This record gives sequence, structure tokens and C-alpha cells, in this order.
Amino acid sequence: MMKAVLLHVCLITGASALIHNVSAAGGETIVLPQYTNLQYTGGSLCNQIVWTFKAEGGFLQQLAKVSEYCNRQDCNETRPHCSLSGNGSLQLYGVKPGDHGQYKVTTYSVRREKSSEDTFNLQVLVLDPGAGDHTDLYTRPGSDVLLPTRYNLTTGDDPEKCDEFIWIYTGLPESALIARSKRCEMTESRGFQRISNYNISRDGHLTLIKITRNNHGNYTIGVYNSRGQRTFSHNYALYVQGVSADDEDSRRRNTLSGGFLPWSPHVFTHGAVCVLFSLLLLGLLTDLWKIKKRSKSG
Repeated sequence: MMKAVLLHVCLITGASALIHNVSAAGGETIVLPQYTNLQYTGGSLCNQIVWTFKAEGGFLQQLAKVSEYCNRQDCNETRPHCSLSGNGSLQLYGVKPGDHGQYKVTTYSVRREKSSEDTFNLQVLVLDPGAGDHTDLYTRPGSDVLLPTRYNLTTGDDPEKCDEFIWIYTGLPESALIARSKRCEMTESRGFQRISNYNISRDGHLTLIKITRNNHGNYTIGVYNSRGQRTFSHNYALYVQGVSADDEDSRRRNTLSGGFLPWSPHVFTHGAVCVLFSLLLLGLLTDLWKIKKRSKSG
């Protein structure tokens, strides 16, 4: 497939052609850029821009286009979910494994001459929590939990040689990308609210801070080399149980102080019994006094 594309490129006279290998984590939003400078002639004619998509083993389909008369045809409702920007770049939303494939943008000048053709081979990185090594972790709310990478990442001054890693959360009712490091640059998911307080070190260790019951679920790290091949994955199943240390201390203090409070149910019950016993004893003494008084009168 790659050789056929390159051969086709060689036959395009006067048109630039590039092939880009792109990777994205499942659930991520990415932009496939359109590099050609747009030309307009009095607002009536435009560069023609055509985006197409071809899944592996599938049919070629048109995603979006700008016609020579400046009419925009945006992406339809089918996958992949996408939109066309003002300069002709294609934005893909929440990519999934089915979005894996070849994206091609072709531009034409206002004279209808082909000016460029760029191909983006998209690989969607999806991690299966059941694959690779597995660790069960049990903790309680309010704790800090460290999820180590367990892999010696390749880093350095050359971004092209850096290992890529992604952290993905899988649970109910959602699964999402937490963060991703590519070419030694970290990108965090801003739309994922379930995990709001965490740190990720340069070597990939994920620390969850002051966790809650919402943090219960699977956390999976995947490591990919500079060629996009997965070299390692590890899954952590996190179980959040019990009460936090602060709640436990508060409950203990209330229990210890409860016996000295006048409104304590234990104190109230004991007092009621004492009052009732006193009344019965007083009644008995009164009856005895009356009996003794009658005997003297008789």
C-alpha cells in the first residue's frame, strides 16, 4: 500500500505530496492539518479541498470538502466524527479503533490544478485492561495512591527517540484518556472530570491525590517505541473501600465524647430508669407509712 501511494505521488507533476504517520489514544481529539495556503479571487472562487478516508480493507469515502465556488460540505453524522476548520484542516473527535486508517487531503488551485496531496496514516492506540500484567490495589477515600510505570522509558534530547506512553481509565459509566506523552511532551485530557487531582512524572508514574469513590476502576498504561510499536502495558485495578481517615477520626471522637453529653441516648436511658426506681421506692415508703399509721390508730 505504501509503495503504491509513493508511486502515485511520483506521477503528480507540480504537486507536493507528503505521508504522515499519526498516532492517537482512544477517546482523544486530534487535528489533521491542511498546509496549503488558501487562495481566493473576489470571493467567488476558492481553492478546492477534498478530505477522504479509507479504513484498512474498506472502501474510500469522502469526509468533507470545500468546492471551487467556496461552498463548504462538512462531515456527516457517521464515523469518524469530524469537522472542517476555516483553513481546511480536519478535526477528529473522540477517536475509536474504527477510525484507524488512511486520511488524505487533496487541494486544487483556483485554476483547478492539483497543488498538494497529504496522506495521514492514523493509528488509534487502545489498551485492553485484561492484557499485560495486572495488579489489584485496595485503598480508602482520602488516600494518595502511586501507580508506577514499571518500565524504563527512553527519553533524551532527541524527541524522535522518546518512548510514547498513555494512561487510560476504564470504568463505569465511562472510559477515557487521562494523559499522553509523545516526543517527551505531556498532554493531559481536560474533558475528563472523574479524576481531577493527579500528577504524572516525566518517567510516567501516575499519582492519584485525595482519591474518592469515583476513582474506583481500571488504570492502564501503555508504552510505545518511536516506531509506534507497543512494547509494554500494565493494568491497575483500584478498589476504594471503607471511610477516609478523617471520617474515622471524627467518628471516634464522637463516640468517646458521647458518654459525657447530657443528650446522649445512653445517659438519657440510665436517668429515666433512676427516676422510675425513685418513684417506685417513694410510693412503697408512702404505703408502708400509711399501714403503720393505721395500726397505731387501731
